[in-house]
Amino acid sequence: ECERLQGFPVGYTDVPWRSSSPRHRYKALGNSMPVPVMRWIGKRIQRALQGG
Repeated sequence: ECERLQGFPVGYTDVPWRSSSPRHRYKALGNSMPVPVMRWIGKRIQRALQGG
């Protein structure tokens, strides 16, 4: 659920660790930037650099 809210595919952060606590996954997702937001920002920057 947290992955989908951030714009990642389900299971994206499901990496096998020795300690398989979901705490690490939640921390990584909490420190990330939502993919759709970053895509929007990138397009705006690109548009500004191209003079539009």
